[in-house]
Amino acid sequence: LGGLKPKPKIKLKVLHWKKIPNPKIPGTIFATLQEAPKDLITREELEENFADIKKEVEIKRDGDGKEKKEKDAKVSLLDLKRGQVIGIMLSRFKIPLEKVARAVSRMDARVLTYEDATALRAYLPTEEEEMMIRSYEGDVSNLAAPELHFHLILQVPLLAQRLDAMAYLLSFDARVRGLRTSIQTIKAGCEEVLQSKELQGFLSLILQVGNELNEGTFAGGAKGYKLEALLKLEQVKSTDGSRDLFKFMASTLHAKGWHGLQLPASLRHCKQTAKECFLELDKELSGVVEGMARLGDLLQDASQDSVLHSVLSNFRERTHTQPTVLQTSLEKAKAQYKEVTKMLAEEETEAAPGDVFTLLSKFVELLNREERERERKEKEQREKQERRKAAEEKAQAAAEA
Repeated sequence: LGGLKPKPKIKLKVLHWKKIPNPKIPGTIFATLQEAPKDLITREELEENFADIKKEVEIKRDGDGKEKKEKDAKVSLLDLKRGQVIGIMLSRFKIPLEKVARAVSRMDARVLTYEDATALRAYLPTEEEEMMIRSYEGDVSNLAAPELHFHLILQVPLLAQRLDAMAYLLSFDARVRGLRTSIQTIKAGCEEVLQSKELQGFLSLILQVGNELNEGTFAGGAKGYKLEALLKLEQVKSTDGSRDLFKFMASTLHAKGWHGLQLPASLRHCKQTAKECFLELDKELSGVVEGMARLGDLLQDASQDSVLHSVLSNFRERTHTQPTVLQTSLEKAKAQYKEVTKMLAEEETEAAPGDVFTLLSKFVELLNREERERERKEKEQREKQERRKAAEEKAQAAAEA
């Protein structure tokens, strides 16, 4: 006679924990734990209390007699802290998580911004989290938001590469525009310095004045000087201490109507050029060039992904020549700056072109500041004369009355 068939086990609720990999068990408390007595909590007790049986949703009624469904508790698989971090990241999206995943799959720039793409890329599931999500066999609709997001986003093919490409596409135009503006600014600044007659006039005049002051000393008889001397004019005080050499020169030259005081107008791009740095521009342009190369590699990997392949193909067709154009333009700007440093006898440093243009910009600002101060004093003087004249006219009218 055949034996009785064993009673089939009832499926139980799942305890979603993180298993420690077997190789990591040695040396932990789990390696020496004694097996717990089996009769402490029996299988039958678990089946009686934790059977995974779908229950009918309990219908409750609110104060108005309308039916309302009691919500099931959401299932959380991630660490509490990790879940909170992912939840905070997801709070930026005001659309359902299904639409977020769909937008990533379609690379839809109408739905996702550059910031969205970089945030999603920064918080992709780890290998361990991916295994945990993929092994989940319960009702997906019961997953908490972070876990549901991971479940949905993991359905997108070439996920990491897709998000990298999307971030690159969404930032490309702004990055190219920024590089182009910086390069054009440097070119304009260099052109102004190379052509400014006012700058040449100031450099010549300061050389003359400096040699007069330094006559008979080691510093005398100079044929040229470093640009930093422009900012040292303020350090030379008059005999009575009432003003410095810069203020003296500015007021004297204004009184004589010297054309060189128009220097600020001839160096309009000086201040903006002072903010630029070739090293930073090289780094940014390298990022653009390397990103374009990675898109080419991804195009080959995405041969079976019609959406991704179409988006990347159209983008490359429109933009693939722009990095090369920018590289050529940047090299021309560097060549122009080399002419500037040669003309001014300045060294090229890692801060180029900002270092040289910072000195020029500060000198230009000194001239502007002096001009504003002169205009303020002239205005005060005019107003004082007008008040005096008005008072005299009032006194004369009173006398005549």
